Amino acid sequence: MAASHGTPATELIERCLAQIDRFLLLGASPSQFQVGASEAHLQIVEAIARRDAAAARALMEDHLDCGGNRMKEALVRGEIHGVGIR
Repeated sequence: MAASHGTPATELIERCLAQIDRFLLLGASPSQFQVGASEAHLQIVEAIARRDAAAARALMEDHLDCGGNRMKEALVRGEIHGVGIR
């Protein structure tokens, strides 16, 4: 990522990874973030390689939505510790 010199894409990726790190530190299982992630990443890279910006954008939005939903589900199931009012 250093080659991109702090582009908005780099900053977005770093923020997403920081959020996932926080959830993992609070007790979320890494496996819930890995399901389908590799395939999603490959599809995004392939869309970028084809220079299909609309497809890359849609795939990335779906991927981020999926991750966000998994985080919310982990909260609802009580898998995250140290969040909220005690």
